[in-house]
Formats: sequence, structure tokens, C-alpha cells
Amino acid sequence: MNNKQQNLYNLLAERGFEITNIEDYKNADSLLSIVCSMGHRQTDTFNNLQKNNWECIECIKAEEKQIRSTRGYLLSLDAATNTTGWAVLNKYGQLIKSGYFTADKKLPLMRRINQLIDEIERLIKEYQIEILAIEDIQLEYNTLVFKTLAMLRGILFYHFEYEKGIKVYSYGADMWRSYSNIRGTKREDKKEATLVRAKLIYERDFEEDEADALFLGKYVYSQLDKPEEEIKKYVLSKSPNENKKL
Repeated sequence: MNNKQQNLYNLLAERGFEITNIEDYKNADSLLSIVCSMGHRQTDTFNNLQKNNWECIECIKAEEKQIRSTRGYLLSLDAATNTTGWAVLNKYGQLIKSGYFTADKKLPLMRRINQLIDEIERLIKEYQIEILAIEDIQLEYNTLVFKTLAMLRGILFYHFEYEKGIKVYSYGADMWRSYSNIRGTKREDKKEATLVRAKLIYERDFEEDEADALFLGKYVYSQLDKPEEEIKKYVLSKSPNENKKL
């Protein structure tokens, strides 16, 4: 075992992984077989394993199946004036329930927003929600959509944080995708990768907005106990292209 191999072996040992074929590690394309502390084995290139932060998807699946509480804690929203995806996480960050709400498209904009607020308040009451997560928005090709979503976001922040006293967190899609190792070149690729990951972990189909809300919630939950300085440091550690989108 050379120094390069020894360093990698030691690094993963500290994380609870064992590389069973360390002698095969030569470069980023080397095919490695690693076993986590729970005995789950995965085989992939060094590059792919490292890109995914050496996560064990089987451990993630097992953690999500062993629900420790059915009481809600965090409600995550991929909010829109037509269809809004939502996900409820418990105090342990596990998914309890998810779905989507579609407002009546025949109604004027403010009536649709009012319908959405009623639905959010229903979920807050049903699941005893303490924290809200709302996906941030970014300007794309349609300025009218951007202006409408910006108005919606402002109304939701005012209503729930100022009037109802519920803490609201908001992060952009690039942040939660990076956290959950969701990648893609085009928007459609990222959407598809999100659905694939959701089905892989939970073994069921999700709607697009529902899956987005889920992984937004996972990211927000991971940041709850971190000081603002640490969150900013994480943002700045992203690549220039990713930072440009935030």
C-alpha cells in the first residue's frame, strides 16, 4: 500500500468505511469497493464516490424507514400560485408525509394565494409545525413568473413569520441540490435527478414539486443548529458557477 492509498484508507476508516480493494486505487477513475459500518457495500469509481461525499444510500434508506416520531416539526414548501409541493419532517429530520396542493386556476391570483395559505395553515395545525421552509426564487427567462413568485414569497413570509410568529427559512435550489448530491446540466436533468433520488430512498413515486419540497426540507433541517457564519462559509465554498445562481 503506497502513501496515496494509505491516506485514502485512513480517511475513510475515520468515517466508518472500509475499502476492500485499496490496492486498485490509482486515480479518479479507479473502481473501488467500500463497506460502511452497517455492512452495506457499494462499488463505484473514486470520482463518483467522492462527488457524493461517500454517502451510503442504504443507510439513508434504513434511517428513513425507522420513523422515530409521527409528530411534525418542519413544513417545507416549493410554493407557487398554481401547484405547491410540500413535505413534513419530524424532529429527527425524517419524512412523515408529503404531497402537493393545486389551487383553483379559475380564481384570481389573490384568491389562489388565499387558498394556499389556508392549506398551509391546515398542515401546520395537523402536524403541529414549528418551522417553515420556503424555496427561494431566481430570475430565469420569464420575468412575469418571477414577479408573481416574489410577491407570493413576500406574502407568505409576512403572514407566517410576522403575523403567526413561525420561523421561516429560505434557500435556493442550488443549495439543497448540492447538499443531497443532486446534479444535472439542464433544469430538466436536475428535476429528473431529484425524482430518481426520492424514489431510490423512499421506494415510491413523487411529483416534481413534492420532491423539491422534500429535499429543500432536508437541507433546511441540516442547517437549523448552525450559526449564520458557518452557513455563509458553506455558501462561499461552492464553485463560482453555483454561487452565481444563488
